Order: sequence, then structure tokens, then C-alpha cells
Amino acid sequence: MITDYSTLRTAVAGTARASWSHRSDVLQNFDVFLQLMQEEMYHGVQITGAPQGLRTRDLVLTDTDTLSTSVRTLAHPTDLLEYRKLQLSYSSAYFSPLQYKTPQELWVYDATKRPEFYTITSELEFESVADIAYTLNRVYYAKLTDLSSSNTTHAILTRFPSIYLYGCLYEAFKWAQNIEKADGYANLFQGAIMTANNEDVEIGPTPQMRYYGSAV
Repeated sequence: MITDYSTLRTAVAGTARASWSHRSDVLQNFDVFLQLMQEEMYHGVQITGAPQGLRTRDLVLTDTDTLSTSVRTLAHPTDLLEYRKLQLSYSSAYFSPLQYKTPQELWVYDATKRPEFYTITSELEFESVADIAYTLNRVYYAKLTDLSSSNTTHAILTRFPSIYLYGCLYEAFKWAQNIEKADGYANLFQGAIMTANNEDVEIGPTPQMRYYGSAV
């Protein structure tokens, strides 16, 4: 049973006879494979069509920030994957959720006012400078702290160990230049991600995505 870093490492790269890779040379590079698969996990593997990255309730965070009254931009959270909902509030009043526009669609105003729209570039951009210091309430998908030898448990590993197993094997066989096996595990890896996403859609309750974008 895969429950933590040690049991995952044994399953992927233990003895050649007992591990899923059946290779004795995978163990020395296991941490590299683990690092690479955790990065790909959030963005998906390009097989056919658009890849689907992991988006489960484990990744949803809620926080707040304060809009500037001198510039119309705000830094993204450092762990941002994708916004789900952005909403302004002031004192006890909450306003309608901000609406997403592409950078080309966002019409910039010279006058200060309450922003109603946003776009995603290297920062979060609004159509105007805020007239007062509104609170920005954010609901977004965030990267979790990576599984590693020093952080031995992980919410995604606990709920969906197959994502980690197939992801590490995919990276291992890419490294070994065994294209046939790499492609096979890529399909299993992407399938496990999609299964996890679909399971959380069916279970709920997570906030409905209304407007979203991805940081670039």
C-alpha cells in the first residue's frame, strides 16, 4: 500500500524484482522523477487534445488581499495555479464577483472607481485604479508543498496514490528512453488525474467556477 514518500519510493524504485519499474537503476534518480511528475501533475500530460491538470478540492484555497489606490495591478499568490472566484468587499458590503476579460478585451479607465473586471498577465490587472482600498477575496487552486523525503505525506498521495505511482513511472521510463512504456504510463497518469477531477466534481461541494484564468 502506498501511503507516504517511503512506500511510494519502494513501489516505484525498490528491488528490481518487486518494484513496478523492474529496474535497479531507477532508485538513484527517484527524487528527480518525483519532482518532475509533481510539476506535470498540475498541468497534465500532452497525449491527444488539451491536457487536463489536477484540480481537486484539496488544492482550493481562500484568502484576501487589499487593492492599491495608486496602481491597478496586484501580485498573484506565489502558489497560484488558477483563479476560481475573485470578489471585492468593503467594510461589510460584498459586490458582484469580478468578471474575467482577456488582456485584449480589458478596457482601461483613467478615472478611479470600483473595479468590475480583471485579466491575467504576470500580475492581476484591473480596468481601473481602485477608488478606495477594497478587500479582494480570492478563491483559487494552489500548488501544495511537494512530497519529498522531508515532507513525507501529501493530501493528493493519500487520496489518489495512483497519480503519484503512474507519474513517477512515466518520468522514469522517459529518462530510460523506453518510449513504449513511457507512453503507456503517460496515459495512466493522465487518466488518474482526470478520475480525481471527476470524483471531486461528483462529490462537491466546492465553489462553482465562474471566471478563471491561468497565471503566465
